[in-house]
Amino acid sequence: MTSVNRFILFLLVSAFVACTPKTASVVEKPVAKKEKKPFINTSYYIESEGALVVTELDEDPVSNLGLWGFMEVVYGNIRYPANARRKSIAGTVIIQVSIDESGNFLGSEVKEGIGYGCDEETLRVVNLASENDFQPAIKDGKPISVRFDIPVKFKLE
Repeated sequence: MTSVNRFILFLLVSAFVACTPKTASVVEKPVAKKEKKPFINTSYYIESEGALVVTELDEDPVSNLGLWGFMEVVYGNIRYPANARRKSIAGTVIIQVSIDESGNFLGSEVKEGIGYGCDEETLRVVNLASENDFQPAIKDGKPISVRFDIPVKFKLE
């Protein structure tokens, strides 16, 4: 499986895997699709003249933990915030991750949140999983710095 397919598969599964009230769970590994970007359009952003611009990549960035290792750190460590659980808050938090041309994790921020502690918790576990850095994104045969989104879904069961 190519790094592009592994990363796309990661994004697909993370979009559909839900957190339980105590911890998150990792679902069984789905069969990888052959298409480059099935079901969702993963956008990668580069800085150009002070603005973020969507770009196509030769190779997507991949966590050094691997697809499933990254997901296990995120979903193995996330906790549904008590305040969100009490108020029956559910939804998807989107974290934007920045990596440099060497694959070093530069940081992350909440791009879209749902509040009640879910944003902070998602940021915490994505940062934890990202500490192991990434294989860099490749464009025109060269490694480049990029930003990309990681969605994490909260759902009460």
